[in-house]
Amino acid sequence: MKKSIVFCLCMAVVALFSACNRDQGEDGVFNPSKKLQKIYLVGNGVQNLQQVWNWNGDLLSSIDFYSDGIVSTTNSFYYDGNRLTTMRNESSYATFSYDGEKIDHIDVFQDNDNEPLVTYSFEYEGSKVGKVRVVIDYDHLTNEKVLINPLKFLLPQVCDNIEHLVANRMRETKGGDMMETLTMELTWTGDNITKVRTSGFSTAQEVTRYSYDNKENPFKGFLGMYAFNTTASGAFCGNKNNVLTSTSKKGSISYSSRSHYEYEDNYPVKETQTFTLNGEPMDDSISFVYEY
Repeated sequence: MKKSIVFCLCMAVVALFSACNRDQGEDGVFNPSKKLQKIYLVGNGVQNLQQVWNWNGDLLSSIDFYSDGIVSTTNSFYYDGNRLTTMRNESSYATFSYDGEKIDHIDVFQDNDNEPLVTYSFEYEGSKVGKVRVVIDYDHLTNEKVLINPLKFLLPQVCDNIEHLVANRMRETKGGDMMETLTMELTWTGDNITKVRTSGFSTAQEVTRYSYDNKENPFKGFLGMYAFNTTASGAFCGNKNNVLTSTSKKGSISYSSRSHYEYEDNYPVKETQTFTLNGEPMDDSISFVYEY
């Protein structure tokens, strides 16, 4: 349980939609005043290295993920100019297809397989993503394969839901010759995603609501996609602020989390998150330290 919560928290705090901010240069290219360098997980008074972010100028080139002090996996990012085109880990990769300056769809492939295992397609409401459709081909997807998830960095709230739903369905179906579609509807308040409604996979509809602080999110625009204030590409940089609360309800089950931050120069340097299940506090709490 703790491992899955750690994963979801990482997703929930990543990224930011930038409409117009001091970190954006005149050409629209991300030019952060602070670059995230390392993320630590704190438990039992011990601070353990979890991620190292590697930069090439203002473009993020890779993230090393650590387990027990050694690199367990690396996510690498590839660009055409400042436009993200490919994400890759040791066993899979994702390709980005654009319609003009908007991301139209993302295909995820297992290495040595020419057919996509997962396809993410997007519908827009103005400059923001309003709906995400996820098509999963279980004929190619097995429990043994570790897939890169592009939404982990682009739309973290959507990624939270997809991760656990896909994992559950993989256990239920155990692969097999079938395809399913998951639909997620996004509600924005200003520049933050405040509600995600999930349906599909023959399961009960799930609704997750979010609230935010008013501080700078250090992850905003870190993939270096251009023209954030005029194109829909900016919508893939998540939220303007940091998540304070997350509340999910599916049928009779409710789950919530609450984050407390410590800040320096308007940026978070430490986050502690607590959890409840059906209104009852859970024993797990998690802290992260961010180093710039």
